Amino acid sequence: MRGRNSWRRRIGKRGPRSAKVRVQNALHIMPWVMERGGSTVEEIAQQFGLTKEEVLEDLSTAMVCGVPPYCGGDMIGVVVFEDGSVEAHPSQSFDRALELTYVEIFGLSVLADAAAQLPGMKRDKRLASAIAKLRVFLGGDVVDVETEQATYLDIVWEAAEKGEKLEIEYLSPSKDISTKRTITPRTVFGDAGHWYTTADDDLSNELRTFRIDRIQDVRATGEVVNLVAATAMTPSWFPDDGTLPVVRAHVKAAAAWVVETYPCRDVQENDDDSFDISIVVNSAHWLGRLALRAGGNFVITEPIEFIDIAQRTAQTVLRRYSDASELAD
Repeated sequence: MRGRNSWRRRIGKRGPRSAKVRVQNALHIMPWVMERGGSTVEEIAQQFGLTKEEVLEDLSTAMVCGVPPYCGGDMIGVVVFEDGSVEAHPSQSFDRALELTYVEIFGLSVLADAAAQLPGMKRDKRLASAIAKLRVFLGGDVVDVETEQATYLDIVWEAAEKGEKLEIEYLSPSKDISTKRTITPRTVFGDAGHWYTTADDDLSNELRTFRIDRIQDVRATGEVVNLVAATAMTPSWFPDDGTLPVVRAHVKAAAAWVVETYPCRDVQENDDDSFDISIVVNSAHWLGRLALRAGGNFVITEPIEFIDIAQRTAQTVLRRYSDASELAD
């Protein structure tokens, strides 16, 4: 009776049943029938708190479960006889217990440890339990994974879950300015190694995408609004509407990351692993920072007004450091 009552609590109220519910039921029913060497539709219905019609539906679902290539021996065998008796036979794929190799356990442990640091997963007891079990098998061969995260990722994530407004100070690298604004995060997502939030922006009165590691300061307002579903909008860093300048550059092999990271036009790869590219420039400040990061491995060939931008940017940075040093003295 205990098993039947707990099953009733899991099922919940009656109504149209999804495929997910039928599969979950089948996964509980099949081992129970196999353990007993057979059963009847009526016994299954009583044990799991189902109607006879629901039992037949769930058994029909089990009949189409299996593994590729989905031949006869790869499917779960279920037979329902006219008298209501039921026989169940496992797929040949389940004849032996699945065993992970040591390398597979190690890799799984590393991935699980990294997943545990993601927003929303730090308090997941099931994941923590799985990691603890994996570490028992690994013994002393354990690697602690530390993932790099944006400073305010957890705060933005929690705000998105609650619908809470945040006051933020946000840096726009392309313009080298910071703005204060109030946002309501609607969704948080990762793309190309960075975390973003798609949020209602009170400053523009539009739905905007913000890179979370560019948030310089944040304050929770305590004001909560209705949750609204929003699609993650991966930002387009180089909108090509014909008004932005296009730079031609020679990229040496040591700065190949430029070609891999940013959308480039007319990419020509050379025998020495260098590239000749065209790239849309959304601001002179952005281009200067890019050229400075790449050092002498990113050589602008045209237009002429951008050829020495790396040197000009370096001089600007040096002046800032000098000014800051004088203020400190």
